[in-house]
Amino acid sequence: MENKKNICKICANKKNNTKLYAKEMMLGLGHTFEYLECGYCHALSLTEIPEDMGEYYPEYYYSYTRILGKDSRLEPLKYLLRYSAMKGRLGCGNSLDRLVSKYKNTAYLWLKNTILTLESPILDVGCGNGALLYDMQKYGFSNLTGIDLYVKEEILEQNIRILQKDISTLESKTYTLIMYHHSFEHIINPHKELEILYHKLKDEGTLLIRIPLCDSYAFRKYREYWVQLDAPRHTFLHTIKSMYILAEKHHFSIEEVVYDSTSFQFTGSEAYLQNSSIKVSPKFFDEKAKELNELHDGDSACFYLKKISIKKDLL
Repeated sequence: MENKKNICKICANKKNNTKLYAKEMMLGLGHTFEYLECGYCHALSLTEIPEDMGEYYPEYYYSYTRILGKDSRLEPLKYLLRYSAMKGRLGCGNSLDRLVSKYKNTAYLWLKNTILTLESPILDVGCGNGALLYDMQKYGFSNLTGIDLYVKEEILEQNIRILQKDISTLESKTYTLIMYHHSFEHIINPHKELEILYHKLKDEGTLLIRIPLCDSYAFRKYREYWVQLDAPRHTFLHTIKSMYILAEKHHFSIEEVVYDSTSFQFTGSEAYLQNSSIKVSPKFFDEKAKELNELHDGDSACFYLKKISIKKDLL
């Protein structure tokens, strides 16, 4: 009988696949996990999901412990400037807003390739404690939802909802922008996820997926010590090829890929390699990260996906 652990879960390839063994290192638990490295699409996939994945997302896990800042109050003028600049950037403001947007940095460099207003429904999958959503609220966004299986408490406010759900249990509603900010690599079944996402995304909407990439210099250099391998939380580590395979299979087109890796690919990996704190951040790695991004060899990227009409495919 064929062993399913030897078949790539992304492209179903059976040939020239190899195994990679990596330890859980962020929490210092030291458990060893097996990944299949595909000989065709070169994605890495965890061969066996732990029975209790919650063990690897404790209350002190970094995305749940950051300060929300939801009670902070921006100065009225500062708020108005951010609000005006964002409207101008999105093209939903007046001439004054467009002028302000030229002179004020409105952050979120990944916010592109999408038609948005400040009232557009936005979904952040794997939102953690909702820090990003609270910050987006300060820019004027007013229809924000976040979901996370491991969030400790649900939050229901006027402009923000944070729910303890995954995409399969989310209510029947469509969104103009669906975001995965380094959460798609945590998904246990990316095929099923994209199948559901097709129906959650508005026809004119954008699916933004920001993920680590294992077809990168950092992975080739550090292998099992690559900081973004992050066993076993990262169940899949993708490549450009594996992402195009996934997108095509589930009726999405990838409109653009933007590399956005940072010096963390070096500082974190070197710390794991030397078994020291991962919080070191030597500045000289910044230029190397920038160079790798320009060469399309950085270890993380933003993917911008659009829906392809299924009806057109059937004609």
